[in-house]
Amino acid sequence: MGKLLNIDAETNANIVDDGADPSLKITNSNGMALEVNKMEVDAGILASKATIVGMEFNGASVASGAILKFSGDALVSCTTIKFITGGAAGTKAIRIVQADGTFAWIPVLPDAAVTGAAV
Repeated sequence: MGKLLNIDAETNANIVDDGADPSLKITNSNGMALEVNKMEVDAGILASKATIVGMEFNGASVASGAILKFSGDALVSCTTIKFITGGAAGTKAIRIVQADGTFAWIPVLPDAAVTGAAV
């Protein structure tokens, strides 16, 4: 089957493909390749349920599967991570919604929290 392009649809815009390669690759050789924005978020909705305001990753849960892949120098090795309160100023977190609807956090550490990093 060829790619079914439905990206101009008013609702449920998508690209459907059954090939082994990714259905869509976004590349920009001179800057950011993708920016995702949510225009409006109702604070009342956020308080009452888990609301996705960025991207949603949907796929089968398998022990050997992954939802994200980092290639090239996207990740580095490190020998020390300071994970204590106040260990490094600027420590942040990304809030996520787990499959069961509960919230969880992915830590985002500033450079000061990681030492001995190597590519």
